[in-house]
Amino acid sequence: MTGIISVIGICVISASATLFLKQYKPDMAFLAAVIGGCAVLLATLYKADNIFSELRDIFDSLETDNEIFAIMLKCLGITVITDFAAELCKDFGQSSLGARVILAGKVVVVTLCLPLIKNVINTAVELIG
Repeated sequence: MTGIISVIGICVISASATLFLKQYKPDMAFLAAVIGGCAVLLATLYKADNIFSELRDIFDSLETDNEIFAIMLKCLGITVITDFAAELCKDFGQSSLGARVILAGKVVVVTLCLPLIKNVINTAVELIG
């Protein structure tokens, strides 16, 4: 609960600073928005540590290859960073560039998942045939 309150606090302070600075120093307003966004991202990732340890426990109890866990964490990281970068692009008024960042993130995630897709197809072929 305190995690979300701190994130909301950071957002409110950052938004207020951005609005105030936009009137007098527009270049500093941009910096305030970026710093606020980074602070929220870091606070969120700090709180996500519990999720990662829970996922690690689940995958360890399954006694399977940890390759799946590693790929899943990489994909999660890529999607978070990609979304953050795309939103920054949109904040800069470059929504087209933000859309390209999202497309690039999707391509990277699919590329990372190719070994898993191959394993699923091979398993399906073995079961059928």
